[in-house]
Amino acid sequence: MHLRLKENMQAKIAPLARAYGMKKAGPKTFVKEQNGIVSYLNFVGYFRGGGYEAIDYCICPLYDIRSHILNLPGDVMHGERRKEMLSGWGVIQFDLNGTDTEGINRKFDQILTFLAEEVFPRWEQIDCLEAFFAPERQALFQAMLVGPPDPIRECLLWDDRADAARPHPWGADEYLFGVWELLSGQEENGYERLTRCLEQGEPYIRQYQENGDFTIENSLKDPMKLLYCNAQLFYKTSGQVGKDARRRAVLETYEYVCRYMRGFHKLERLPKK
Repeated sequence: MHLRLKENMQAKIAPLARAYGMKKAGPKTFVKEQNGIVSYLNFVGYFRGGGYEAIDYCICPLYDIRSHILNLPGDVMHGERRKEMLSGWGVIQFDLNGTDTEGINRKFDQILTFLAEEVFPRWEQIDCLEAFFAPERQALFQAMLVGPPDPIRECLLWDDRADAARPHPWGADEYLFGVWELLSGQEENGYERLTRCLEQGEPYIRQYQENGDFTIENSLKDPMKLLYCNAQLFYKTSGQVGKDARRRAVLETYEYVCRYMRGFHKLERLPKK
């Protein structure tokens, strides 16, 4: 089975990823950085030693922890191409002997089609932080929380409004938008968001601090810990006196955080401690 997966990865996924500008960051991982935006594609290995358990595809700011917030709108996530790709996924997860060669090849064709026709065209529109956070893009995501009517069942094809209304369990949404608002010069909103993120993570932060390893260098393999560490670094810039001093501190912190986040996203090797 592993040979069949490797052949398909090399023949189909790798050329497509390269055409999009991604580089290989492992046998089944592809990444790209452009103007502070990271595109990440990874085939998750099945924990029992079989094939691929899932595929992780995410676009996010470099400072983010791949939270999948504002990743792809509802028409893509609920579209026919994705449904087709996920249907019968077990052929590349459980067929340990690799006997269903035709099924494996067909599944990779479906993955290729989904990425080429649905994912990468959307990502190609996002070439900077301003494009990622554009009000028009956020409005599209809001509009796509609800699908069109289902003519057969007389209901909506999808309705994600309840899920969207729930705050992220780690406060990752507050961090994501809080840092962007700081970078955009919206100090008050940015620090308020970071405060809410840190309040949400307070029990975990206290535990990390007690262990004495609450630094970005020691957090790169723990996304939740990394989130709170980064949020705290950005929040500390609020202690600078004067707007110009805070602005310089935010930009310096951004550069510092991004240096380590390139290691987290596998764009570069992890910085030495």
